[in-house]
This record gives sequence, structure tokens and C-alpha cells, in this order.
Amino acid sequence: MTNEQALTNNNVRAFLDVIAYAEGTTRYGYATLFGGSRIADLSRHPNKLLPFKYKSGKIDYTTAAGRYQFIFRTWEALRVRLRLPDFGARSQDLAAIELLRECGALDYVFANDAVTAINRARKIWASFPGAGYNQSERSLASLTNYYNGALRVMGGASPQGGASPQGGASPQGGASPQGGAITEPARVADSRAILWIALGLLAAALIT
Repeated sequence: MTNEQALTNNNVRAFLDVIAYAEGTTRYGYATLFGGSRIADLSRHPNKLLPFKYKSGKIDYTTAAGRYQFIFRTWEALRVRLRLPDFGARSQDLAAIELLRECGALDYVFANDAVTAINRARKIWASFPGAGYNQSERSLASLTNYYNGALRVMGGASPQGGASPQGGASPQGGASPQGGAITEPARVADSRAILWIALGLLAAALIT
């Protein structure tokens, strides 16, 4: 399955949501600069060196940016290999899926095994439990709760290795399919989805 095809899979989309939640980029999403400020131009990675503090108190610097907090050198390697045209949402999604593929996590995401996928990807995202980078880490329970909440919003897990029916839900922050108006049944479904995700977020906050 290509990265483009993987992007239509509910499990993959839910796991991408988990990464964003763990990395603290849910406010500005793809336009998040390390530290929480907003990127004005997504035509390219901003490559801005910013300071941060380890739990030990040591100061270091990072170029992390975007929904999945790509450091510049990692992004450039992915951009060239995948021929990504910009630093926009689609490019970031495809690059994150490629990282999941490289670390052996993607097959476990397809199989709806979030725990093993998180374990496989923990050296890529410092916020994952067991990353070991002397930075703040999310608990495994909070991430699995968020994953399950995201799946409920999307209508459930995809068949193993398969795409979601009709391409799945729209990307977080994305427009409705074909930009059309939301119908009344969709509004009802959205209300139910909001309730489920609120419950998932509350559970995650209590466990973190």
C-alpha cells in the first residue's frame, strides 16, 4: 500500500492524530512551530532554530516544526525522497506515514495494534512513552485512549490493510469532501462525534 493509499485508512489517520496530540500541535496543526507559535508560510519547512530545556535543565536547540514536529534535516531527506512540493498538510501527512513505515510501526497501525505501533515509533517522537530523550513523555494509556477516541469519530477501525469506506473522514482541520455543505444527517453524526472525542480527551487528560 502506498503512502497515499494509507492516508485513506482510518487507523492511520487516527494514529496521525495521536502523534499531533502527543507532540502538542493540536492548536495550529500543520502550521505549528516548536514552542507553540504559528508558521505563516507552509511553502517550505521554516528551519528556525529554537531553544528548549531538557528535564535535567540542560538547554538545547531544535528546528522541529509542523503537525508532527519534523526537524529540518529529517524533513529535507523525506522531501527529496518523496518529492514533496511544500510543507503543507498533505506533504506532512505523507512524510509522517513514511517515518511510520521506516520504523516498522505502519503494519501494526494497519492491524489496529496501537500499543505496538507506539512502541515502534517511540524513538522518532520524543513525546512517546519510553522515548528516552530526557523530555516530557505522554503516558501509554493517554495515547491509546486518544487513538480509540479518534477512531470512534471516524466511524471505527478500517479492515486490516484496507482503506476506509469512501475514503474515511476528512483530515483534521480540512474541508468537507468537494467543499459541499454539511447535510442534516451529517450534523447529527458530527454532534455524536464531538461527544465521543470530548469523552476521549477527558479520559486522556485524567490519565496523563
